[in-house]
Amino acid sequence: MLSILPKSIQVKLESEFKKRYHEGLNKITIYQNPWFEFLREISDKLMGQRFSEQMQFQRDRIHDRWVTGFIDKKYSMVIGYEETCLQTFRKAKSKGIITVLDLAQVHYQEIELIAAKYKAFGKIYSNRKLRDKINKIKEEELRLADYIICLSEFAKETLIMRGFSKERIFVANLGFDPLSFSPKTSYSKSGKLKVLFAGTLTGRKGIDLLLKASRDLNEFMELILVGPMADAEELLNQYQGYYTWHPFSDHAGLNKLLSQSDLFAFPSYLDSWAMVVVEAMACGLPVIISENTGAKTAVVDGSGFVIPTGNGEILKDKITYFYKNREALEVMGKNAAIASLNFTWNNYYERINKIAEKLNH
Repeated sequence: MLSILPKSIQVKLESEFKKRYHEGLNKITIYQNPWFEFLREISDKLMGQRFSEQMQFQRDRIHDRWVTGFIDKKYSMVIGYEETCLQTFRKAKSKGIITVLDLAQVHYQEIELIAAKYKAFGKIYSNRKLRDKINKIKEEELRLADYIICLSEFAKETLIMRGFSKERIFVANLGFDPLSFSPKTSYSKSGKLKVLFAGTLTGRKGIDLLLKASRDLNEFMELILVGPMADAEELLNQYQGYYTWHPFSDHAGLNKLLSQSDLFAFPSYLDSWAMVVVEAMACGLPVIISENTGAKTAVVDGSGFVIPTGNGEILKDKITYFYKNREALEVMGKNAAIASLNFTWNNYYERINKIAEKLNH
C-alpha cells in the first residue's frame, strides 16, 4: 500500500512503522485492527498533524468498539489503555471480569492544572470541546477500573491526591534496551558543552527553556534537538542559529548522538515517565530533568539534577555547573549508567508479570 504514495511520504511512514515493530511479537497471538491508525499516520504526514488530535480521538473510539467483540467470560482480566477502553470496561464489568487501567499519563485533572499554569502548553489543549469529551472518558475509565497501573510514583501521587487508595495502584516504570544503548567510553574535557534533548518537539517538553538557555549561554553551550516536530515550529523559528535539529533517529542513531554529547536535558512541564531519560543515562550522560518528569525516580546516586519545573534560571545554572566542572560529566555520567540498569525492559516485564499474577489470584 505504501508503494502508491509519494516517495517522501513512504520514507516517513516506513520510519514510523519501524519504530513500532518488534520481532519478538511474531511468536505471540495478536489481533490487530490497524487501518484507521494507518490513515491517521498518512493524514499527519500530509497535513502536518493539523487534524491529529481529532483523528486520534476517532481511532481510539473505533479501537474500543472493536475490542468489545472479544470480551468473553473465559477471560479473567482485561487490561485497557487510557482513553481507549471505556466500552471495553463496561462490557467486562457486566461479565464480572477484572478491569485494569494502563494509565499513560498522570490524573487528567492534574494535566488541566499544569496546562493552565504554564503558557508553554500553547495550543495543545485549545480544543476545549474535544478536551472535555476526552476527560469524561478518562473519568469513567478510572471509575470502572478495579486497579490502575501507572508509569511512575509521580503519576501515582496524582491519583492518591484525588482519593484513589494505594491498594488499587501499581507502578511499572518503562525501561530501555541495553543492547541498543551502551555507555560512552570517553568524555570531553574542553570546547563547547554539547547539551542534547530528545523527544517530540512540543512546548510541553520545555523546549522554550532550552532554547532560551542556548541563546543566553551561546558562548559555551551547543544545543542538539532530536525528535519529530509537533507544535514547536514557531518557537524554533525564533531561535534560528541556536540549535541543531535531527527530525528522526532510530535507536542506533540516538545512541550515537548521545555518545557524542556531554549532557542530557529534559526540562519538561509534564511527563508521566520519559523513557528517553534512562536511555540517555544508559549512554553515560548525566541528566537535568524537571520535577514534573516521572523518570526523576531514576536520577539517584549523583547521576544528575532534578530541578523545579519551569525554572529557566536554575536550568542555566546547572548547565553552567557542568561547563565549569567538566570532571563532573564523567563522574556523574558513570553513576547514571549504573543507575539506569534498574530500568531495563526485562525489569518492566517482570514487574508487569508480578502485578498480573497478584491480581489474578
